[in-house]
Amino acid sequence: MWNRAGIKANAKESLKRFYWPAFLVCIIVGIFTGGGRVSGGYSGFSNGFNRNSSSAESIGGIDYSFLHNPAIIGVTISILLVIAIVVVIAIVIQLLVGNPLIVGKNRYFMCNRDEKTGIGAIGFAFESNFKNVVKTMFFVELFTTLWTLLFIIPGIIKSYEYAMIPYILSENPEMDSARVFELSKEMMMGQKWNYFVLQLSFIGWFLLGVLLCCIGGVFVQPYYEATLAEFYGWAREKMISTGFSNRYELKGFGEGTEL
Repeated sequence: MWNRAGIKANAKESLKRFYWPAFLVCIIVGIFTGGGRVSGGYSGFSNGFNRNSSSAESIGGIDYSFLHNPAIIGVTISILLVIAIVVVIAIVIQLLVGNPLIVGKNRYFMCNRDEKTGIGAIGFAFESNFKNVVKTMFFVELFTTLWTLLFIIPGIIKSYEYAMIPYILSENPEMDSARVFELSKEMMMGQKWNYFVLQLSFIGWFLLGVLLCCIGGVFVQPYYEATLAEFYGWAREKMISTGFSNRYELKGFGEGTEL
């Protein structure tokens, strides 16, 4: 049975054993993921200039003739190219480093529910089926973005539907991508609101962190991550007990990696 207070209590109790290593793990992963996702946006451009019209040089009393300066155009293009390159590099880092680290972080917190595990566990995805992890997480990013382009709400709903995917991969990185999506969808069926409320219950802590020089939230992050790990632990046991999955597919976490 769903019990938010029980999940948070379990997370708090287990975190007592490894808070400071968990704090370091959150810092490391945060550096490579920026604490969030790479997101894109759209810009609209309109061609309202006519070189053969006097209005091309002045609109609304503002002189735009400087836009015809080749030097200005060259600098603008260079800036746009640099921005484009930076965005591409950021996306590549997110896909090849950030996402695998998220999977490793989740394994670290899941392992520590039962036994002490070294922070080396965050490298799990790089040592396992790296290609499958990268591919599956890429599809998560892609599908979430496409749904968001339809409208914001569908994108949010899908992001919750896919929320268990990094945890499933942290348990079984060999699992076929389609099955990973199917399993996460089933885990979150009827639980999206509960998961949202569970996350929302930390808003007071994070707001307090913002007030404390905007860094206090970092100290709350291990508790937050440990709580989400407890949620996954609850969700996976539900899948096994209902027969939707089994312990061959959800094979557990075994021994962690000690440094």
